[in-house]
Amino acid sequence: MSNSHRETTLPSSARVILRNLTLDELDMIGSASGARASGPAMQAALTRVLQSCTVKVEDPGPYTTFTWNNTVAADHIWGLLQLRVASKGVNLPYPHTCEECGEVFEAPVNLGTVDEGGNLNVVPIPPETLAALKLGGTVRRKLRNGDEVDIKQLLVADSAKTAKLIDSMKTSPIKAAFLARCSAVHKADGTIVNTAAGVSAYLGGLDLDSIDDFQDALAEVDGGVEDFVEDLVCPNCDHANTVAVMSFFSAPAFWGLKARGKKRSRS
Repeated sequence: MSNSHRETTLPSSARVILRNLTLDELDMIGSASGARASGPAMQAALTRVLQSCTVKVEDPGPYTTFTWNNTVAADHIWGLLQLRVASKGVNLPYPHTCEECGEVFEAPVNLGTVDEGGNLNVVPIPPETLAALKLGGTVRRKLRNGDEVDIKQLLVADSAKTAKLIDSMKTSPIKAAFLARCSAVHKADGTIVNTAAGVSAYLGGLDLDSIDDFQDALAEVDGGVEDFVEDLVCPNCDHANTVAVMSFFSAPAFWGLKARGKKRSRS
């Protein structure tokens, strides 16, 4: 295999070979990450770049036909991380503002897994979820209030539907995300709620503990890279910082680009 190629196994067990990025692909990412670009626009650009950089699908895993638009978020995120590793290596000098003292420092992030000595904790997608993904079914999880929820798997292509849901229903992103994932509720009293309006009303009435339960259920069902990298120590005050993994993708340093300031004029 070429030094510019990297084979990786995704959380779903699918296996692909990725090549490193070209200037045109970096330009595509840069254009989508501008101030006026929307989240969906950025995701669409990243998906196109991933597809372009996929040399071969060694094993489609649970997918009948493998395309990055047809994968779950856990695979998509891991693919982006591995694309960066294929292009620029495992070490990411990530510019971060300390949560404690405000000092800006380069956090030394290792994009390998914890088992490999890196900073990323990766959880395989559970077999129950993979089975549901193959069959187009749902996974049921019980909340602490005794109710059970049927959780759907969303593909990358479905994210645009969530954005439209936010616009059409004038609802918050978190409620829209819950609505997109929950197909039915089996209440402790035996009542089944399976209409869109009913599920929306149920989710809207969740208290804070039940919201945490639902989010934990989603994380358990989804697997993949955990949301945060922890213990990035500030050299100024020794505070252990926490960074969201999703914030990496909009940072120039992640893609190997240097942030450039204005050139000083020479007198």
